[in-house]
Amino acid sequence: MLVSLLAQDPPKTEPTAPVGAMAVPLIIMVVMLVVMSSMSGRRQKKEQQKLLENLKIHDKVVTHSGILGSVANIADTEVTLKVDETTNSRMRVLKSSIASVIKIADEPKEVK
Repeated sequence: MLVSLLAQDPPKTEPTAPVGAMAVPLIIMVVMLVVMSSMSGRRQKKEQQKLLENLKIHDKVVTHSGILGSVANIADTEVTLKVDETTNSRMRVLKSSIASVIKIADEPKEVK
C-alpha cells in the first residue's frame, strides 16, 4: 500500500497570481468605501446646515437629546424653545443641538 502511494505522481498545482495582483482589487474596494463614507458625511452635514438656516419661529423641533418644543426665539448660536404650553416653560438650547423639524400632519394642504 505504501509503495503504491509513493509511486504516484505528486498532485499538480496550478500557478497562482502574484500577491500584488490579488491586493489591487482589495485596495480599490477600501478606497471606494472611504470615499463613499466621506461623501455621505458631507451630505448629512449640508442637510443639517440647511435645516438650521431655514429654522423659523413657531417651528416644532426635536433636539438630539429628545426634547420636543416649538421655537420661540432665534439668536446667533442659541434657540429658545417653548417646551410646555400650559406653564409657558422655555428652554435655551444651542442651534446645533436641533436634530429635526417636525412636520405636522394635521395642517391643511393647499388645493391646486
